[in-house]
Amino acid sequence: MAYDTLQRSRSEGRPVELYDFYLAGRVLRLTNAAYKIEFGGLVYRPVPITRTRLVLQPQTDRQDITITVPFTESPAREILLEPDMPRVLVTVWGMHFGDSERKEIFRARLVGFRVRLANGVADITVRTGKQQLSRAKINRMFRTRYCPYMVYSDECGVSSAAFRKDLIAVGASGPTVNLPTGWAAPLTPADYTFGAFAWEFYPGVSVTAWILNATDTAIVIDREYNIAPGDTIRVYPACDKTPETCQNRFNNIARYGGMLGRPPLPGDSPFIAEG
Repeated sequence: MAYDTLQRSRSEGRPVELYDFYLAGRVLRLTNAAYKIEFGGLVYRPVPITRTRLVLQPQTDRQDITITVPFTESPAREILLEPDMPRVLVTVWGMHFGDSERKEIFRARLVGFRVRLANGVADITVRTGKQQLSRAKINRMFRTRYCPYMVYSDECGVSSAAFRKDLIAVGASGPTVNLPTGWAAPLTPADYTFGAFAWEFYPGVSVTAWILNATDTAIVIDREYNIAPGDTIRVYPACDKTPETCQNRFNNIARYGGMLGRPPLPGDSPFIAEG
């Protein structure tokens, strides 16, 4: 049965979505179904993934959509923990169980990323259509204090290579990786909380993790690896998307994407002058 027929059916449709994330020359294929989906010889892995609705807006030919996944799952891990990644693209497809047809819902590029630790999820913001200064973007820029850009992305402009720190591990016990005293200098250990960790355990093959906590002599990551004394690891500082961090940690305030100055009061409008 054709996709459009199933989509309109009141009883026969069993809709699922397929997600293609294009990351640095490879593709992550995920689905919001309860088990794996095979389509055209491609395998889509099940992940608890949701997104905001796609709404037609006549005033602009693009919009932002938020895709939410557990922060320890793909593609959140890959997006956060591969800071050298220049760009992330996503295509979302709609289909029905048992059907041989699928239809593209939208395609977009990544423009923002944030972690909600209390909820255990990451919000991946993607943008459809052409890039232009729409009213929605102006409103967000002037009314939102927090920067919408993902640290180390093209929009952010901070070089991951400049802030990467290569360290020699003293040892590891479970998720705790012991490091030389003062390893974080000239930054502080707190600057690396929710930053990225990478370990090349075999030439050309790396594993990654979140840095959940950091002290002057160790970091705690969200995975356990067999790291031996003398192994080289890489760490990258995190960004909490505030102007203070942008300036003091990354010296990047000229490209800050959020609002500078006082937070807006209820009823404020960036399109109405004061006085």
